[in-house]
Amino acid sequence: MKLDPLSVSAVYSVPELAGVGLTEDNAKEKGIDYEVGRCSFGDIPRGLISGDTEGILKLIFRRQDRRLLGVHISATSRQNSSPLDRPRFTIQA
Repeated sequence: MKLDPLSVSAVYSVPELAGVGLTEDNAKEKGIDYEVGRCSFGDIPRGLISGDTEGILKLIFRRQDRRLLGVHISATSRQNSSPLDRPRFTIQA
């Protein structure tokens, strides 16, 4: 069995925190030219339906080819981050 080299971390607190891959600090330390996409849980359909709109989804991309380098979530309930949801996010240069 081949294991993914990236480990997922999660903190079960209020708010809950989870992440995988590089953080902004990691990207800076490695000298990677990166962009950040942020999305409020209020923009995710499941968050709107459940009323759990507190939180943020943050995506770290390599600027050159938009390769996804990291995903980080801070929310009162991580279940709103389902891959079936289609969040709207903005890319900040």
